[in-house]
This record gives sequence, structure tokens and C-alpha cells, in this order.
Amino acid sequence: MTFRITPHRQLELQRLHAQSHASRSATLQNQISSGVRVHRPSDDPIAQQTILSQQRVLNRLEVQHNAIQHARASLTQSNEQLLDANQLVVQAKTLALQGRQSQTSFELQSLADEVNLLQMK
Repeated sequence: MTFRITPHRQLELQRLHAQSHASRSATLQNQISSGVRVHRPSDDPIAQQTILSQQRVLNRLEVQHNAIQHARASLTQSNEQLLDANQLVVQAKTLALQGRQSQTSFELQSLADEVNLLQMK
């Protein structure tokens, strides 16, 4: 048994296809104009899942970045303190070497005063 499609059914199918194309065209135009492909989860559930996964990764990376910045600031401060301490040790060594070569008590007292000033830093 063969079925024939009536002209009325052909028009109805063409109208449905035209509506479908118009709807798809409107959706694509909305995506192009807004720059957003997925406005709500029902637009594309798989893409929504990917978006949420990437957002979680991004949030985790931001937390790690903030932790690294905090650690870097702490390390920079510690490095500066160590450089200052090294400078004090070098100055103390220089004063000690000068003290070995001192001949008078006045020179020794002057070097001792400088060492006391280093201790206050």
C-alpha cells in the first residue's frame, strides 16, 4: 500500500521546517550578539557540565595563585631580612679584623662602640 502526501500536508511540513529554521536562526543570532553560547543549562547540558568543570578548575587555580603571591611576599621579606643580617655580620667581621690590628685602647673602645651600634640594629 502506497501513501500519498497531500498538498495540504506538504504545506504543513514546509511551515514546520520554516519555523524550525527561524527558531534556530534566532538562537544563533542571540548567541552571536551576546557572545554567550550557553545561557541556561537546558541550552546544552554537556557544554554546561564542561563550563562548570572549567569554572571549578579556574577557582582552584585562583586560590593557588593567591597562596603563591602570599608566599612570595613572605619569602621576599625573609630574603631582605637575611640580606640585612648578612650585612651586619660582614660589618662585625670587618670591625673584628680592625680590632685585631688596633694598638690603643681608644681604638678598641671606638670599635666596641660600633659593635654595640650594630647590636641595636
